[in-house]
This record gives sequence, structure tokens and C-alpha cells, in this order.
Amino acid sequence: MLFYHDLRIPYFGAALLAAVLLMFGASRPVAADVSLRLMTWLGYAPDAQVQEFERRMSEKYDEKVTLKVHYINGYDEAFRLIRSGDADITVLVDHILHDGRYQFIANKLIIPIDPDAVPNYADVLEDYKPYVEHDCQAYAVPIASGPYGLAYNTRYFDSPPTTWNILWDPKYQGKYAITDGIFEVNLYITALAMGYPREDLGRFDRLNTPQFKARLRTLVENAESFWPGIDEAHHLQGLHLATSWGFSIPGLRALGEEWKMAEPEEGSPTWIDVHAVNQSLSNKPLKKALAYEWINYTLSPEFQLDVIVEGIATPPVTKSALARLSEAQQQSYHFDDKEFLQKYRVIYPTIKSERNRNGIKYLWNEAKRGIDKPVRSKPD
Repeated sequence: MLFYHDLRIPYFGAALLAAVLLMFGASRPVAADVSLRLMTWLGYAPDAQVQEFERRMSEKYDEKVTLKVHYINGYDEAFRLIRSGDADITVLVDHILHDGRYQFIANKLIIPIDPDAVPNYADVLEDYKPYVEHDCQAYAVPIASGPYGLAYNTRYFDSPPTTWNILWDPKYQGKYAITDGIFEVNLYITALAMGYPREDLGRFDRLNTPQFKARLRTLVENAESFWPGIDEAHHLQGLHLATSWGFSIPGLRALGEEWKMAEPEEGSPTWIDVHAVNQSLSNKPLKKALAYEWINYTLSPEFQLDVIVEGIATPPVTKSALARLSEAQQQSYHFDDKEFLQKYRVIYPTIKSERNRNGIKYLWNEAKRGIDKPVRSKPD
């Protein structure tokens, strides 16, 4: 009996231990799937970079991290998604931070950036920082910057166009495209072409004249088509001219068309796209940390060179990425030529007055009244 008893005890103990381990193993929490919602423009979150970010963060935080990307076409959509809490990180344009419609900073819709959590912010070119800082704090971080520019198909030009007025040359009627997404930039280029002072670009009282309205109307009438928030290759393919952020140029090259950006003598409206973090992450430390991680990643030299320079043909915003460019590339961006930047880059005006904002929208709607321009569909 003693021998039998000694054999039963170990057997029973092993069975009990297995049951206990099974019970606790079944109830142990599995690593959570942490989803970060990014609202951005087309071109800023390619699949390869999103997947690499997810891999790195999943390893670093021992959580399954997913970056959910939503592409936007305008500021109103961005404002709605931020205010409703349906976006964790968003890409805005610098002048929108203080725009009278939204007041992202004044209304505390976004939180200040923690520079310790985004160490690559120190690498951002100093010229950009005044546009994202308020009361000595950064509320956004640049990802890219460039002009709403005049693009031309080199097949039809022996030398670059030198003025925005070429869009009103009857020779190019029906041979160019413009945006209907961020529509106010069309008013800005019209004003520049007409010789308006830069400080008047966002002033309804200065633009609301018969001459200006007739000129803007002609710009719309003579366009072959519109493109939406971001220009893609199929929007410009086969045309002679277009307004462009420059994003479509690599795609056009892949289609066998060599397009370049001109430098109109009047200057070009210039944007600074920035990442901002929703205030809803204030009390969500893990998601806030991941938001900062994504922003920091977009400032890395590899992201700036692969996505910003090569992917959308736009200059980098960091010193380390700029240093890795060829001498010819650096010269083409004119970073060392302050006179060039002052002459040819016209930073968007910040429109705080509701009257100015409504007036500019009215002028655009009047210019389009009764005109139905197509947006080219992407080929299958």
C-alpha cells in the first residue's frame, strides 16, 4: 500500500499542475492589437513604410501595432475627424493651425509636441520651425514643404515657362489642369499673375473686383480638367501644363512623360505640411508614444529620402537628409539661396477672418458657376 500510495501522489500532483497551468494559460491576456489612426495626404504613408513601422513598434512595445491610414482631400474633413476624435495623428498645412474656421491650437484640438519624444525634431531645418511653434512650444512637426507650382511637360517646351500668365495664353486653352481640392490656391496664383501684393492674397476686399473675377473665371473655363486633393500621374498625363504639388512627377516619369516644375517670376504659393497629435491622446500614453514614434520615423533620413524626395519629388525638411543629397539636387532646391526663397516662395496666408474665408469661397464658386469640369479617373 505504501508503495502504491507513493506512486499515486506524484501522478495526481502532475495532473493537478497541468490543469492549473492550462487554466492560467487560457486566461492569460494575449498581446493587444493597438491601432493608431493616421489621417494624411496621399503619398505620405506608403505601404512599405507603414509595414516597417508596424514591425518596429510591435517589437519595441511587445504589442501588435497597426497603423490605419485614411487619405483626406481637404481641410474640412481633417477638422471633422480631429474634433470627433476619429483620428489620432493628422497631416495639416501650417497656415491651418490658426485658421479662423478651426483654431486647432486655440481650441486645444491638438497637443504640444514633446521634443524629447520626437528627437528628430532637432534635425528639422530652422526655417520651418517658426511656422509650427506657438508660445515657445511646437504644436506640429513638418514632414514636407513645396509650392503649388506650375508644372510643364518638357515634350512641348524647349525652356521652362517663366510666368503664371501662360495659363491664360489662348494657345494652352484645354491643355492644362488645376486643382478643385484646396481651391483657394487658384485665387492666389491668379492674384500673383495680376501683380497683386503678396499680403493681399487672402483679402476678399482686395480680390473682389470685376477684373479679378473675370480672370479667375477664364482660368476655370480654359482648364481641360480638375484634379482633387492630390495630383496623380493620370490627372496630368498627355497635357501641356498643370498646377501641381509635384507629387505626380515621379509617376509621370514612369509613364514615359518628363515633367518639371517651373519657377514663375511672380513666385509660387508655398505649403508646409505638418503632423499634429489629437488632444484625445493626452490620457492615452501608449498611443501618444506611438504617435510620436511615427512622427519621428517620418523625419528619419531614410524616410525623407525614399518617400519625400524620391516618392513625391519634394525637398526634404531635415538637415541630415539634405546632407545626403547630391550637389545637383541640393542646388535644385535652392536651400542655400535665401534671396531665391524670398522671391519665389510665397507662404500661404493665414485667414482668420470669417468674412475673408467666406468671400474667397464665394469667389471660387462664382468662377465655377455653370461649368462642369471632369476629374480624370484612374485607369484600371
